[in-house]
Amino acid sequence: MAKVFEGVRASHHLYKMKRVKSDMYLEQTTCTAAVGLRPATHNAFFALYKTSTPEIPSSELYGVASFDRPRKKTAANETRYSVAAWRGKDGQYWVGVTLRLSAAWEFLDAYFTDDLYYRNDWKKGIAPECKHVH
Repeated sequence: MAKVFEGVRASHHLYKMKRVKSDMYLEQTTCTAAVGLRPATHNAFFALYKTSTPEIPSSELYGVASFDRPRKKTAANETRYSVAAWRGKDGQYWVGVTLRLSAAWEFLDAYFTDDLYYRNDWKKGIAPECKHVH
């Protein structure tokens, strides 16, 4: 899936992003969708969708992968991404893709906001069989 994401970015001549290789939230959320407990959703920074052909970019993947912003050459402004794919019981794949706007933003969000992700409230919605995925 990372190659598909990077291929979309390359086809639009966008800068290369670094991949976050281990994203427990994305992996467990995608697994939960695959076992049938969460609907597909997407926005400019996140997509969770079902497909029979994960190697072909979907409109949801295009939407997230084509994100662009002016680049400053600092690590604090570096946009990163994560992808996860999980095969459901019906043979279809659930794909999750998300952008991380910067390590600096994640730090600020983790320590200076009341974001549900960092308080771990998101774990309450994870399917029991997906809680140990990571």
